[in-house]
Amino acid sequence: MKARSALCPLSARIAVLGLTLAVLCGCASRPPSQAVEALPARPASQAVDPLASWNDGPAKQAILEFVADVTNESGAHYVPPAERDRHGR
Repeated sequence: MKARSALCPLSARIAVLGLTLAVLCGCASRPPSQAVEALPARPASQAVDPLASWNDGPAKQAILEFVADVTNESGAHYVPPAERDRHGR
């Protein structure tokens, strides 16, 4: 009988990491008194890479696609901000 690996499959890790990134990227709403002033928009040529320290590859691409998918309000897999944090911060 084979022992099960203690590590999760890569796809499960990517999903968990993607959801974590979505939560950390501003899912919590702030009262108006704590609102953060928006930064001026950057031209597309100066876009900031949200995972700049990561090497380009399938894992990074999968995470970026997952976050884009669950944060796109018109997408089939959209997750409302209030539902992105299971711990109800």
